[in-house]
Amino acid sequence: MNEIKNENSLPKKLPGALCVQMIRCGKPSCKCARGELHGPYFYRFVWRKGRQRKLYVRRAEVELIRQACDEYRREAKRRRAQRMIDRLNLRALLDSFADMRALIAQMQGE
Repeated sequence: MNEIKNENSLPKKLPGALCVQMIRCGKPSCKCARGELHGPYFYRFVWRKGRQRKLYVRRAEVELIRQACDEYRREAKRRRAQRMIDRLNLRALLDSFADMRALIAQMQGE
């Protein structure tokens, strides 16, 4: 039986991006051969082992997956900002140590 996952079973954060695609099936007598594509179908694109993967997303899960992907991006942005702040703080601390060393050397030289 193919049951829809409830809201609690999906992760709160997911890497990737949710995209909508229209599909051409390739059958010569199909409407898509005349330009009327099938869909829309929803996919989550993620990078795994250096390659991009396309994962199908059920229509019932689209909004939950979109929110999880958005939350992952927001969290990644927060982590990048925090790393930048940490680097600046480290640089300031190292500069302070260098200033202290110079002051100590100056005091010892007197």
